Amino acid sequence: MLRRVVPLLLTVPLLATSQVVVAQSISQLFQQGNAALSAGNFPEAERIFRRVIRLEPNNAGAYNNLGNALYKQGKLDEAIANYQQVIRLNPNHAIAYSNLGTVLHQQGKLDEAITFHRQAIRLDPNYSTAY
Repeated sequence: MLRRVVPLLLTVPLLATSQVVVAQSISQLFQQGNAALSAGNFPEAERIFRRVIRLEPNNAGAYNNLGNALYKQGKLDEAIANYQQVIRLNPNHAIAYSNLGTVLHQQGKLDEAITFHRQAIRLDPNYSTAY
């Protein structure tokens, strides 16, 4: 019995350690993606944020930033889909509503754009970009 328990007990710290490493790598990837966005390297930012999402599928911030990278590349429908995913994951994400409104405005869908910008303002009246 002891022979079975000891190896099991030894694997528990390894599992915990690997989860910490994954969390750190996701955080590092996210920072790299933000740096690529800031540098205007939108294809690289897209690649990085897609990787973050593969590692952490419920990361609303990664979907939002992927949407930003796609928007900057003119991939408007893909950007919309990512902003919508942010809202599904976090219905109180004012920035995603504003971003979605911006893309819809660019597509000429003004009534929809206004609706999303108003929702962004309701969620965060101090978010000046939504105005």
